[in-house]
Amino acid sequence: MGGDRAPAAEVKGALAARSLLDPDDRIVLVGDEKKIRAVLEFRNGWQDFIEIHHAAQRVGMDESPVDAIRAKPDSSLMALVELHAAGEIDACISAGNTGAFVAAATVRLRRLRGVHRPGIAVVVPTLHGPVIVCDVGANVSCRPQHLYQYSVMASVYAERITGISNPRIGLLSVGQEDTKGTILVRDAHALLKADDMLYFVGNVESRDLFRGACDVMICDGFVGNVVLKLIEGMGEGLLREILQNVRLSVGPAAAHAAQKAVLETKHKYDSNEYGGAPLLGVGGTCIICHGASDARGIKNGVRQTKAFVHHHVNDRIIELLARNQRTPNG
Repeated sequence: MGGDRAPAAEVKGALAARSLLDPDDRIVLVGDEKKIRAVLEFRNGWQDFIEIHHAAQRVGMDESPVDAIRAKPDSSLMALVELHAAGEIDACISAGNTGAFVAAATVRLRRLRGVHRPGIAVVVPTLHGPVIVCDVGANVSCRPQHLYQYSVMASVYAERITGISNPRIGLLSVGQEDTKGTILVRDAHALLKADDMLYFVGNVESRDLFRGACDVMICDGFVGNVVLKLIEGMGEGLLREILQNVRLSVGPAAAHAAQKAVLETKHKYDSNEYGGAPLLGVGGTCIICHGASDARGIKNGVRQTKAFVHHHVNDRIIELLARNQRTPNG
């Protein structure tokens, strides 16, 4: 019941995801059963792979995460996480209140062994290939060891999901020199530099995101969320301005051809194409979809979820963190 287009986008996305499922896979739709059935009405065959779990309450996008999970135990979001914690489902996907989803998952699923704070990892497409940015909103008050662990977890995600072998890790700062940045960044830099298991390329700047300087970009959740929203807004604005300038300079016929190219580019960079972002470090599989996700975004969220489980991302994270004893407690 979360997201801007709930429950229609979620239900239609689940229906579209049927082609991605194995014969024994099932999708459980958690929320207001009456509203869910209204979207499923007149659709044939959905009973073969879809179940409905009724939840009477809903967490709004503007609600306080902590207050929401305490005051609304029968919300669709809490019911979803509870089902996962009880082992009744293998993974959960939400396009709802991100803060509430992170809080609920952390409390009920707990953290993976050795993980101090979960982080959200987003795939940013660039001309040089995908770049994983972590964290983009789960933890805005980071310590150096949190950033170090984000690099380990995001590297595993980059290897297992995007197929990047030995991913290059960059630490987001205000300059490339080792001495640049806040105390947090400088201390995290020392931890990353000391780990021979990681391919750490040093500090990177935000402009390096689209220059092929690294495959994984690490930052705290506040900075990461600002970067993510800036990318979304600037990308949309630039494409619109380019199209407008083409219309004014070359005429309607050429503008129509250019519009097709612009729309193809927009489709490539659309968040719906990547489906969702994993919450790395929790004791389960949690995929966070954009609040504006349409059916395609939800469908691709299912694809992301299956890949995450299939490639045993969590097991690999636990293995690497246990192998390296340099990470401080905290």
